[in-house]
Amino acid sequence: MKQKTFLIAAIIITLFIFLSVTVFSLPTKMSGNSSENTNSQSNANINENKTTESDTPQDNAQDTPEPEASSSENKPSDDSDASAEPAAKEQTPEENSDQNVSSEPEIPSAPMIALTFDDGPYSPVTDRILAKLAEYNGKATFFVVGNRVSTYPNSVINASNLGCEIGNHTWDHTPLTKLSPLEIAREIHDTDTAVGYYTGKFPALVRPVGGGRNEVVDASVDKPMINWSVDTKDWNSKNSQKVIWSVLNNVQDGDIVLMHDLYPSTADACDVLIPELIGRGYQLVTVSELASAKGITPEPGKLYRSFRP
Repeated sequence: MKQKTFLIAAIIITLFIFLSVTVFSLPTKMSGNSSENTNSQSNANINENKTTESDTPQDNAQDTPEPEASSSENKPSDDSDASAEPAAKEQTPEENSDQNVSSEPEIPSAPMIALTFDDGPYSPVTDRILAKLAEYNGKATFFVVGNRVSTYPNSVINASNLGCEIGNHTWDHTPLTKLSPLEIAREIHDTDTAVGYYTGKFPALVRPVGGGRNEVVDASVDKPMINWSVDTKDWNSKNSQKVIWSVLNNVQDGDIVLMHDLYPSTADACDVLIPELIGRGYQLVTVSELASAKGITPEPGKLYRSFRP
């Protein structure tokens, strides 16, 4: 009897110990499984993010259209240049006001004229004129409208690199005679800054809109003002043959010729005029080169129409 009682007690104790061990080990196993599940989920999320980043196709590279330039004289709608790098070193117009003056003509004693172009840049026309000038080793002066420069910067940069002169034709083509001294200064300064940003050189000359000036303009413009002695009226006729005749029938040594690099007809005329003028013995130079060759130093606030002998 005692032996049976001892055996039963032993079995009960053994079962109790077994159950105790089993029950107390369950939380540890459950905790381990939970940790494994958490780590697995975290790795899955990281891998999913990597897959999403690497498998997502990049957008196709497209040029963002540049805004159209502001217009004031029925300027044509057009596509802008591709983005252009600014000049490496920026200066203020005051620090660099004389750095856009071109070098001396090759033959100072030979007849010379200055072809000038207003209201640009406009790449479809400006670039054609530049190409023809480069072909014949000629130069010209481009009086640019400031708010168009950032739309067609490559044309301005190319012109400067070819040795052409970049002049100031106000910021938004507002007649200076309608403005206060402070407004005039702003028109000139903002255009200088736009040109200097891309070329590293600031305009030395100003062409008033429409050639208009008065006492306020004379006192407010801190650069020489340049008008013209031969007016092609290309903006009116838009006829290349009339532009050609107006130049060839009137031009003389020391003349400043007015055209506009907005119209294809003007580029057509230049395709004929540039080689023809050179064939007649004229050097095609910038306005500053022309003045220098004729022994004239243009003064700020004064107006010049030509540098004839």
